[in-house]
Amino acid sequence: MIKEIPVIVLMETIHREMMVTLQESGVTLFKSYKADIIIDLNRIKDLVKRGDPSLFIREMIKKLCPALNRVGSDDQEELTVCGAYMNRMVLGGKRLHEVCETLNHLHCEYLINSGTSI
Repeated sequence: MIKEIPVIVLMETIHREMMVTLQESGVTLFKSYKADIIIDLNRIKDLVKRGDPSLFIREMIKKLCPALNRVGSDDQEELTVCGAYMNRMVLGGKRLHEVCETLNHLHCEYLINSGTSI
């Protein structure tokens, strides 16, 4: 019997396109951390062992608005923008974290009126 080894990715930022690519390449678990947080590997092992649903990358991707885009000239200078608003609205702070990165995006007037498939 072959035992699957879970692959977890830890990232500072939530990047929808990258997460989709990671999932397509076989990554099953994802956790985001703020840059100044010390990562507790024992806590992560415990979450993995318990099968905590908050770690499943597929569940995290479901929460993220499909209209989230990243624009910028290089890896150092990126902005998160709203594709449902023709990439003219820069997202950050409260709106990004409370609407665009949660299931609340399903009720977003820009997404609803854009015709973007959910």
